[in-house]
Amino acid sequence: MIQSFYKRNTVFLLVCLYSSASTLFAGDTIKLSVQDAEKVFLENNLQLIATRMNMDIAAAETAQARLWNNPQISIEEINLHRIPSSRLFDDLPGRPQQFSIEIEQEIRTAKKRSRLVEMHRLQEAVEEDLFYDVLRHLKKELRMAFYSLVYSKNLIELLENEIDAIRRLVKAMEQEFLRENISALELTRTKALLFSLQTELTAEKSEWFQHQNRLRLLLNLPLHQNIEPLITNNYAILPDMPVDELTAQALISRRDYLAQNRVLQIREVEYRYERSQRVPDITFSGIYDRWGGISEDFIGFGISFDLPVFNRNQHAARAAAIGIDQQQNKLNQYKKELQQEVAEALKHYNEILLLYQAMDADFISTFEQMHRVMLEGFKNREVGLVEFMDFFDSYKSARVNHNEIKLKLHKAREKLNFAVGTDLF
Repeated sequence: MIQSFYKRNTVFLLVCLYSSASTLFAGDTIKLSVQDAEKVFLENNLQLIATRMNMDIAAAETAQARLWNNPQISIEEINLHRIPSSRLFDDLPGRPQQFSIEIEQEIRTAKKRSRLVEMHRLQEAVEEDLFYDVLRHLKKELRMAFYSLVYSKNLIELLENEIDAIRRLVKAMEQEFLRENISALELTRTKALLFSLQTELTAEKSEWFQHQNRLRLLLNLPLHQNIEPLITNNYAILPDMPVDELTAQALISRRDYLAQNRVLQIREVEYRYERSQRVPDITFSGIYDRWGGISEDFIGFGISFDLPVFNRNQHAARAAAIGIDQQQNKLNQYKKELQQEVAEALKHYNEILLLYQAMDADFISTFEQMHRVMLEGFKNREVGLVEFMDFFDSYKSARVNHNEIKLKLHKAREKLNFAVGTDLF
């Protein structure tokens, strides 16, 4: 089922990108929602494709472990000379030459082969768990980069609007300065504000470019193609869930934790396998000898095996037993770290949620109206320089903080999803 999901052909990808209502192309810019980005990611991400190949490798190794050892055949005692003439062989036509053929087959005892297959089968399951854990990490990284790009774009638009408004204000003030209606201090402070905004815009565009590069790499898109993220104002709130319930869900959903459990099972099977090595394997043989003795044809059978006198594999079994205790301690530590990770992610999410819920929905719109009034008032010299600068700093900080809180809420949700190992929202 996994392979059939991921091996869909390229036509499906093109349909997703060109036919979806939320996926539009405009030149070298691709518009993607987070859902569309995940579809492209599942098809194109090179790291995910490479990790998925580990599952195929493990499956091949399991199939190889199921195979029996090949039989051995040996041809010996070939006499290059004819049998010498004698009264004993005078009545034999053709006087055939001497040779022997021996066939051997090793039989593994004490369930060695089945236990070896079981270890490979568990390792195959571990590789599947590790694949989904890599998918969990990459999905978090994809969504973080996507939302960072969204709110970086919002901040760039905010700064560009402010720069445009302040630039118009500076031009008007320069005219007033020539008429000696305003002081050089007022004009200089306003130009300094414009330069400060332009510097912030340059830094934010650099951040936007880095988010673009990361998304292009995750989606395996061409370097010349820009991504325009589409996002709805979806701030769904997680129902009140106790940390114990989320931790229990994480112990079921987190594939990295399940992989550690499977490694413990591998150690247990490995211990049984090493103990079974005390029982020697048996080799059966059959031999045909032509004129090797007094008779014309000799057919015989044999059996061989090691005598476990000195080496009974006792130290390898002891090492495997220690490996079980070692992995159990690792698993216990992993579980504690998982519980702590879930608790911290839930605490962080609740803190950001309270901050988001404390925002007044009409606050920003009211602030924007006041911003326009203050700009016009300062231009008409109805508002003083100090009062205008103080208000502008407060307005810009409020808009930036409002944008950052939304981004932090999205990131806090994704961190909680990541810690629990499933999409809670």
